Amino acid sequence: MIEPLVRLYKSISEKLNEWSDLPNLIARISIGLVFVNTGWGKLHSLPDVTQYFKSLGLPFPDFQAVMVGSTELVAGSMLILGLFTRLVSLPLAATMVVAIIVAQLPEVKDLFKFVGLIEWAYLLFLVMFIFYGPGKLSLDYLLGKFFTGQNK
Repeated sequence: MIEPLVRLYKSISEKLNEWSDLPNLIARISIGLVFVNTGWGKLHSLPDVTQYFKSLGLPFPDFQAVMVGSTELVAGSMLILGLFTRLVSLPLAATMVVAIIVAQLPEVKDLFKFVGLIEWAYLLFLVMFIFYGPGKLSLDYLLGKFFTGQNK
């Protein structure tokens, strides 16, 4: 009775393992597109972003508006490509930490609100990219194979 279920489970697991890099690719592209969009928006409305950063009490709001917008645009683009994924995920994660602490945390009343923040979800994915990398469907993987001489 249990043996057919074990075989079915193994069969399904093997098939899913063949596609295991696809969710990583979809997550990377999705989050990268979000950051490209928000970075582009920030850079094209710097006075508004600077004013918002001032209202949050951030130091050097003029500089930070340009820095955050540029980081989101460039790092988001690289995330889409899977190029230097671990490296570019670091500053994006830092922007999410700052956004959570400065802009969102004052409004959070309980743990459920906190874990429901979109910034928290982005941060979790970015941490995943930092620790696990971009997966095989990325330029990082292709460049790694090229520079290590692996032709598999």
